[in-house]
Amino acid sequence: MKSIVAFSDLHFSEVPNQLKEACTYADYVFFLGDGFFNIKEIGYADNFYGVKGNCDYTEFLEDEQVIEVEELRILITHGHKYGVKDDTMSLLNRAHELNCNVVFYGHTHCADIEQIEGVILVNPGALYAPNGSRSYSYCVVNQNRFSAKIVELK
Repeated sequence: MKSIVAFSDLHFSEVPNQLKEACTYADYVFFLGDGFFNIKEIGYADNFYGVKGNCDYTEFLEDEQVIEVEELRILITHGHKYGVKDDTMSLLNRAHELNCNVVFYGHTHCADIEQIEGVILVNPGALYAPNGSRSYSYCVVNQNRFSAKIVELK
């Protein structure tokens, strides 16, 4: 059994202590873009995977990654290149193309977990959003089983 903490859209805010603590206990940490240079406090251990967002101007990160966790293939991306503010169909098609069971994405600043055509889509929301909501996702993978929840920050 493995745990995943995923977060996105930090922008220019500091990493909340609650998230730092969650990351220290997670088997995998997924950064989904926008705020790369603000996450140094978390560290870049072997369990850290990150992608760049539309506000990240770095060559250190790719636009997407596929990570295998237990028996699942997971795609991580920011989502802006797939038009996720309009709908998730392009993102879903990319998941099918890469044979992924789960997709983590950000960009919309709206937390959401849904399953479409056998693919679980997880948007952890944003650590900094104009509407004031702040959240990340905590997930558990047990062989080919996956569960996720959105964690609201105080």
